[in-house]
Amino acid sequence: MDAIDLTGRLDAALEVDDMKLCQDILEIRGFAMANFESWHRTSSQDELEKCQDLIRELAVADNNLQARFKEGLESSAVDLRNLVTSGARAPSSAYTTHNISACVDRKA
Repeated sequence: MDAIDLTGRLDAALEVDDMKLCQDILEIRGFAMANFESWHRTSSQDELEKCQDLIRELAVADNNLQARFKEGLESSAVDLRNLVTSGARAPSSAYTTHNISACVDRKA
């Protein structure tokens, strides 16, 4: 499998929220991307020009994947903020003297 195929598979695994499959693909994709980088650095200008379409395809697939990750991270941040700020602690809790959401926001 090549980097383009693995990038598409990773995107599909994210779509169905299969984190185990994502982890497996990420490991394999890491090796494929390292091989691609090695090839790219040692290729002649002529070879690079012949593969421009494939390089663009990989760049587009990678940008789409990064956008999906960014959306997921932003969604997780919103969920975390909502979770932390929506649960008021009981008065007997030792942590009620601090504004929990403010602490999390500053550290995040």
